[in-house]
Amino acid sequence: MRARTIDHDQVRALHAENLTVPQIKARVGGSPAYLRLIIKGKVGIKPTNISRQSALSLAGRPAKIPAFDTSAIVEGRTVYRSTVVDPGSYGFDVLKSGFNSSKIGKAVTKGRWKGFPIYTLTLEERATCPLSCRHWRSCYGNSMQHAHRLARGAALEARLEQEVRALGRRHRRGFVVRLHVLGDFYSVAYVALWQRLLAEVPQLHVFGFSARWDAERDPIAAALVRLVLAKWNRFAIRFSDAPIDECSTVSVETPLQAPAEAIVCPQQLGRTVACATCGLCWQSKRPVAFITH
Repeated sequence: MRARTIDHDQVRALHAENLTVPQIKARVGGSPAYLRLIIKGKVGIKPTNISRQSALSLAGRPAKIPAFDTSAIVEGRTVYRSTVVDPGSYGFDVLKSGFNSSKIGKAVTKGRWKGFPIYTLTLEERATCPLSCRHWRSCYGNSMQHAHRLARGAALEARLEQEVRALGRRHRRGFVVRLHVLGDFYSVAYVALWQRLLAEVPQLHVFGFSARWDAERDPIAAALVRLVLAKWNRFAIRFSDAPIDECSTVSVETPLQAPAEAIVCPQQLGRTVACATCGLCWQSKRPVAFITH
């Protein structure tokens, strides 16, 4: 009988979600000893200080988009309902090390934020996003079945305030938070929380993306735009598919569609390992083109 093949990337992803070795064994098989070797990076990959996993370019990979009448699309929620957790009872940090993400990385290696460790925050896609988002169906959360999605609200905001302040004490030179791996700014009060933390925790630096750019019709967008314009050097949030010349992104299906003034994401093209080794999104205000995947 042929031995069962173990997906090393899946093992590391499950470990990053704080599953124990016995729990991982129940899902993927294998011996506990071999699973520990995979987790420690002793087999299957070369050791790295950037990420637990190796990132791949998008070349040759098809996009995955659910049907428009799928319940998650219609109801405005994630496809993976069981992965939404209550921050009040969540037993782990809500801000995760970027080391757990192949596309983000552990710490910045170049530019003005060099040396700053990176942390990430994952909310529930669609439930926190504006319906105007151009990736309502094609959100890459559709393929992130293992991610823990934190429910929006007061419990989340209390945890964030606590953890950001603790990180400020731990990383005196500075640290970075990626907002949001999934999800978006969901209320004016939530935007105000980040504004207050920027003022009170000078070590805090933020980068990320938001589909909320219509300041004329969306009060959340209005608050967010004001904060970005005032604090870009520490709050580098780009506006997704916004009709503006700076601090924006544009979605393309092929690099050939990228506007002349935009830079195609180097990580997606395989030209750099991760956000940590690139820094483009917070170093420059030029539009960045992302390939839909």
